[in-house]
Formats: sequence, structure tokens, C-alpha cells
Amino acid sequence: MSYLSLISILLGNEYFEFKLNDFSSDYHSYTNNIKLIAIMSQFQYEIEDNPTTTGRGHFLSDNVNNYINYLETEISRCDGFKVDRPPHDSLYFKKQLEAVANYYHNVSHAALNLETNLILNSSSTEGYYTVSETMENYAKSDNDLARFFKESIQLASQDISNYLSNDNWDEIIFIVFHAGLSQDFSVPYIDPTVYDLKSAYIDESMWGEIDPPFILNHEINTGILLPETQNMIYFDVVEDVFGSSTTQELCDIQMGLTGTFAFLLGYGLGLTPMFNTDNGNSGVGYFGLMDHGSNNGRGVIPAVPVPWTRIRENWSSVEVLDGQDILDSTIYQIASIDIQNKIYKLEISENEYFLIENRNNWINENIDIDSLRIKNKINNEQLGYWFDTVVEELSSDQIQIDEETHVIMGFDNYDYGLPGSGILIWHINNNLIVDNELIDLNNNPNNRFCHLEEGDGVVDIGFENYAFFASDNPTLGTRWDFWYSGNQGYNFSNPSLDKIIFNNWSIPNSRLSDGSESFISININSEISNIMDIYISYSDIDIFYISNENIEYLGNSYNQSLAKVYYQLHDSIFSISSDNQLELLNLQYIPENVIYSYQNKIEYVHADTCINDLCENNNFDYPMGYIESVNDSDAVVDALSLGDVDQDGLDEIITIEGGNLLVKNNNGTTLNGFPVLGDFFGIPLIANIVNDEKPEIIIREGNDVKKIVIISNKGHRIREFSSMNYLQNLVLIPNWNEKIALLDGKRILLFDQDLDRSYWLNPRSRASGMPVSTGVHKLDNNYPFSNRVKAFNYPNPVLDGKTTFRFFNNSNSSSVQVKIYNASGFLIEILEKEYLTPNDYNEISWVSRDVESGLYFAEIHQSSSENSEIIQLLLIK
Repeated sequence: MSYLSLISILLGNEYFEFKLNDFSSDYHSYTNNIKLIAIMSQFQYEIEDNPTTTGRGHFLSDNVNNYINYLETEISRCDGFKVDRPPHDSLYFKKQLEAVANYYHNVSHAALNLETNLILNSSSTEGYYTVSETMENYAKSDNDLARFFKESIQLASQDISNYLSNDNWDEIIFIVFHAGLSQDFSVPYIDPTVYDLKSAYIDESMWGEIDPPFILNHEINTGILLPETQNMIYFDVVEDVFGSSTTQELCDIQMGLTGTFAFLLGYGLGLTPMFNTDNGNSGVGYFGLMDHGSNNGRGVIPAVPVPWTRIRENWSSVEVLDGQDILDSTIYQIASIDIQNKIYKLEISENEYFLIENRNNWINENIDIDSLRIKNKINNEQLGYWFDTVVEELSSDQIQIDEETHVIMGFDNYDYGLPGSGILIWHINNNLIVDNELIDLNNNPNNRFCHLEEGDGVVDIGFENYAFFASDNPTLGTRWDFWYSGNQGYNFSNPSLDKIIFNNWSIPNSRLSDGSESFISININSEISNIMDIYISYSDIDIFYISNENIEYLGNSYNQSLAKVYYQLHDSIFSISSDNQLELLNLQYIPENVIYSYQNKIEYVHADTCINDLCENNNFDYPMGYIESVNDSDAVVDALSLGDVDQDGLDEIITIEGGNLLVKNNNGTTLNGFPVLGDFFGIPLIANIVNDEKPEIIIREGNDVKKIVIISNKGHRIREFSSMNYLQNLVLIPNWNEKIALLDGKRILLFDQDLDRSYWLNPRSRASGMPVSTGVHKLDNNYPFSNRVKAFNYPNPVLDGKTTFRFFNNSNSSSVQVKIYNASGFLIEILEKEYLTPNDYNEISWVSRDVESGLYFAEIHQSSSENSEIIQLLLIK
């Protein structure tokens, strides 16, 4: 455990600072029935009061009245309700254990049951154990804290052994309550008690060379250290901190113990910290237990864990808002979690999603604790005391207080301590989880794993605060961070919007963590209420979900009136058509098989199989995708994408090299605007889908975060949006209800269709499996003929002895002859091909066989032309 930083917690007109520590890098997994074993451990009595520690080493065992007055006078430090009052005896600590158990029982909705047990010293009337040294000697390092924990457990080992016998030790968490205050809070003035113990979760990293204690042959290497109280008003140090002239009526500096206890117990239960474990800065602020929310409600109303944690622990149900529902533009009624324990999940990419919940801190209709304090004002400047207001105004159904010890045992709703009410929208980025390690997830404030989309449009939580007054500090969360109709903070950040909306263009926005579009639009139509309406839709684009689960694309087909997608799901093969007809096909799923569509028929065959007249010599002799590098001998050299990107009437070659996107002219020169640098992968598609009369390149990109990018024919990034299944190739399907459909995993995105400027629509270009560039190839007569090279070969250099010559037949030639010459001018081979396709590109392949490495020339002569074209090629073996 290492000290990290000081974080403000506002307490009325004064404030403490709560020290957040990363208590453990070892997160445990328990069942839902945990046993808490606690003991009470005090220190050697200080005959002379040590000013660097609180108290004299023993528990406060007398009546509260013996500790509440200033310097033994009749001047009371607090005339109101006194939190966690002495005597701090066995009954008091039993109630503290029950209070934290009640908290977890409530926030887990009875899924987690904590059995609490206080082990008493059988040799002592009070039940305390007493260690061998004073507090200061155990407070100077993490290793000293572990040493104190060990000595305390060893003193109690016989009593613990007698109690536990053969219990399941994997479900036990040990707690040591010690005498005095803790080093968990700093105050705005000088605090002399620098050698109070820190509250801590003892983990394996703190032991150093000390051996952990053993009980019944079980090693006890983890546990919790807690003070007897967090309430300073029972100790004389309050005068040292606040000064004797200000110590009257300190009711509003009181803090309860439950929050710190619940926070540390969260480590023992395996809950993931949500603050920045590098420096202690907040990650989710007041809105989650494993951050500053642990001390909401002055330490007696800890926040519930964030929704991601509650789902992971099965403490809350989750409703996944699937694509079909969103397409139907459903209005969702979101009940507050104290009414309906449900969280709504909205998937926006393969690894990112939103969690939506309604959180309400009302005590009564439209009334929260702050409202009640205003009603109970002491004078014009001072609100009613916090604890007095809560104890007096809440009913017995809302707050439980033990009659004998006056320990606050629990609340019916742990959202009472929140700074406001309304919809909370959480952005979860699973890209940050590596090898299932749930540590340090919120350490980057600019890219958090669990990020609250703050409704006021300003990312305050965890950042530097420049407010002059502590009461203006927004860095832990404010009521403006909720989403609700009438949120003035949102209106200030979005003055042009007349409604509360969360979409691609709002502040904050619904984009992915890398800034790409999610298309999600959430309208919050309701003012704060126990049940709030939200309206979810897709903005800027029509989206259709094929399935709620990932599918495996097998093929597609289309004609003038109907388009279909064929896919595999759960070992069955389905087709879905543009008229929303779903069909289970009578085909047995075979991995590596694909569907080819031709002449309104389909064939389900192995990817390398030749069907009917679609290929030559029983092998596909066409480009089949992309190449990663022209210099990589292991690359699939027949794989690339072709299309008339610059609209000169000739196809360009689109490749990915080193993650960068290249577009090359037929003569090998690079098109203006390219390469586009990035982390591109997959097979580039070429089509006009943004309605700008120019073809675009549609391609996947990303390292940690995967997305789809649309790149103009000038090399500009036009749009970037989320990806649903980056392992699947992108596919464009024409004639989907007069649109062109982009298939991305389990969803279809619909764009305006322009088939004249669409050239490469899937990995093999055509649904038929014939990978030939489609679209219109209109020769630009204004383009200088001297710069036009109508023939080329690919790949060049030739790396594995095979290359393909590609030429444009605009003279209605019926045949072509290609003569291959070596560098000395000797003819070494003649290639011929008949039945050329007019006004389109044609190809003929050459396998070099026994030809040596070197420079070669190819003369390409079409039958109806008087001219030949000469190209050079480099053969490398």
C-alpha cells in the first residue's frame, strides 16, 4: 500500500481531504457468502500523551459525555447527534460490522450475504487485545502496518482457532479495529497526528521480509485495518486542528466509519478500484463506492458500486438494447435503481458500450437531504446540521439506528448521498482490459475504462480544480453531471440545442473513445423523476441489425429488386433479404466454405473451388483481396483491390503496406494524397457511398480500438465510425431497398447507392466470386495520352515466379499477344489469349518457371491495334 494523494470532500463550510490509496494489486474472487472475522486491538498506553498520535493508545471505553467537551469544560463540541459515539466496546464494533453487512446486502440486492463475527479476548474483560508497542511504532511504513496486523492476529490466534475450526478459509476476511483515529483524512489546517495508522487493505506486497501469521495451518496474508472511529470530535486533537475558539458546534465535521469500511472491504471482495491508482485522483468521483463515493453522506451513506461492477458481480440485472429495438425508435422508461434494479446496456462497437441508469437521491418527492437542511436552517448563514437533519427527517423505513449504541445501521436507498438525481450515462471501454487484468483501469484521465459522460459537458472529475471556493469544486461530481430535462449545465455547454440530447455532435458526445462516430442519439425527455423517459435512435444513418449475436459472413447476392446476405450462426446457415425475410437454409455449415452467387443461383463450396465458367484452368486467376507489402515474399501476391479512384478511366491498385493505405497508378506512381498513414487492415472496398460523385475507400483501422474509415479519393479522412466485428471483412451489398448496404459484423449500415462509381464491393469484388473491377470506366479524353499507361502487371517485382498482365481493351480486340523478352532482347516466351471483354480490363497470367532472376520486358499487342505497349518487370527468386 502506498500513499497517493489528497482529495477534497466538502463538509458544510469546512472540508476534510480524503486520502485515496491503491491498497492492492491482487484482486480476489469470493462466493456470495463471506465471513468477516474481526478483533479489537489497542496499543501500549501512553503515560505521556504523544502529540503525533490521536488518543493514548487505548479505546474510548467511557460514556460519550466524557469525551465531548472542550478541555473538560462544559463547552460542548457538538450539541446535536453524535456519530459513532463511545463507548467503543464489543457491542459497538458488532454494530459496525452489521452496518457494513447491511450496506452490501442492500447494494447487491441480497446477492451478497456477509456473516459478521467479533472475536473477543477470552483473557480480558473488555475483549480487547493489546500489542507490544505504541501506535507511532506501527505507523511509519506499510511494512509496519503489516507487522501490527500480524501481531494482532497472533494475539487472537487461539480465540480465532477455537471459533473457526474447519471453516472454509477461502471465504474469510479478517479485520483488525485499532484504537484511535486513522491517517485517512487531512484537514485544512496543521494536523499534528502524523503517526496515526492509515486504514489499509493488507495485501501480499506489504509483508516484505515479515512472514504472515498462521492460524490452524492457514496463512493469513490479507486483511483490513480500521480505526475505532473516523469522528475527530471525541479527541483533543480537534482543538489542535481547528483552534479552541472554533470548536463549539463541530457537528458538521463528523464522519462515520461505514464508508471507509465498505471501501476497504471492496478490495477484499475483489471490486475494481475506479480512481487513479497512480496519483489518487478521482476517476468516477462521488458516483461509485471504489472512489470518493465511499464517503458520501458523511461516511454513513456510501455510494453503490458503479454499474459495470454491479453487473460483473451479478448484483444488478442488465437489459441489452439491441439494434432491432433501436430501429423501432422505442421510448424506454428508466426506473431509479431503488425501484427497479436494472441497468441498460447499449453496444456501440465490438469493445465499447454505454451503461444507462436512473439514480435518485430523493428522501421524499422532489426533496433531498440538502433541501431538508435548508428547511432546518440554524440561522440565515448556517444550514441545519447534516446528521441532525437526516436523523430527524428520515422515517424508520429509510434509516436504521441502533437504539443502544446509536450506530447508524443502514439506509433503504444508498443514493441519498449523491449530489443530485437523474440519468447517468457510463462509457465502458473494454479495449483497456489486457489479459483479463482488472488493475489500473481508470489511470488515464483522457481514456478511462469506466468514464462518466458528465451531463454539463465539462470533464471535471479527476482533473485540476481552479475554483476559488471549495464549494465550487466540481472535480468529484455535481448535480449537473446527471442527464435530465432542464439541466442548465448542459444548456450552457450546448446553447444551440433546444433539448437534452446525447449524440455525435453534442457536448459531451456519443462517439467512441478514439473519436469515431457511434451514430447513437439519446434524447432525455424527462425532468428528474423516479421513472424517466429516454428516446434512443440512430442519427445521420439508417442501421439494421441482422442479429443480436456475432455472425460469420458466407456470401451475398443481389438483383435489381432484392439483395440477400448469407451467414452462419450456431452451426446453421441463414439468409436475410432486403425485404426482412429470414430463411434457414438446408445446408450443413462447413468451415472455410463460402457462397458464390451467379445467374440468380448460389453455390456453397470451398473458398478455393472453381465453379462453372467463373474461372480458368480450374483455378481462380484473379486478384482476391489486398496485399500487405509488395516487398514481402510471404504476402498473398494475387490479393489487392482495384478501382478507378481518381476517375481517369483507369483502375488504380489499392494496397496496405506497413499499416498505411497506398493507391498506385498503373505505372506504379502513387496517386496524389496517398499514402494515408494509419493502422489499416483488412480488404479495402471502393465505392461512392457519401454522395459526392467520387469513389471513396472504405477500410478498417485500429490497433487497440478498431474502427471503419471512409477515405476520399484525395486521401482525406471523411468519416470514422465504430466497428462491430473487426475480424470479419467489410462487404458492400447493392440494391438493399435502393441503398447500398455496408455489412459490418452483425449490422448493416445503409448509404446512398452509386453503382457507376463503385468498383470493389467485397473481398472478391463481386458476389459471383469473380474478382474483377466493376463500375463505369470512362476514359478522360482531356487526360494527356502520353501519361496514360493502359497496361501493367502485378505484382511487380515478381516474387514467386507468377505475375498477371492487365490491360484495357477499348478497341474491341478479339485477342491479345504478350511477348516476354529478357534484358538482352531475346524472346523467351509468348502468351496468347482470345475472347477479350470489350471496353473493360482483361488479364493474362505468366508463370516464369525456369527463368532466372533479372529485368524483363513485356510487349502487349491487341489484335485490332497497330500499336504495342511495353512494360518492364523485375523478377526476383
